[in-house]
Amino acid sequence: MFANGYYAKIWEIKKIADKYSDVRISISVKDKKTDQYDQTFGGFVRLVGQAHEQMKYLSEGDKFKIVRCGVKNHYDKDKKTTYWDPVVFEMDAIDPADPKPEDNPFL
Repeated sequence: MFANGYYAKIWEIKKIADKYSDVRISISVKDKKTDQYDQTFGGFVRLVGQAHEQMKYLSEGDKFKIVRCGVKNHYDKDKKTTYWDPVVFEMDAIDPADPKPEDNPFL
């Protein structure tokens, strides 16, 4: 799942432009029955606004908490396909030196 409050790990930085960044992330959630982490989202997202500004200081392998996000879509008439584009507007970087929050599935 891709939603506010989830923690993400940056796997690839595709592009950092003037007004946005495109990065490949993954989100995993702990399965309480098996004590294992299951990936619930993996793919490219666009970071804009505050998230884009903060991305300038992050690298591949860093983690962040999604504070505010959304999804936009567009339909390609020729391909008869709808494309979904996840967007992160605001995030909090996770400092590896900080204490590990209990609800953070990555730390």
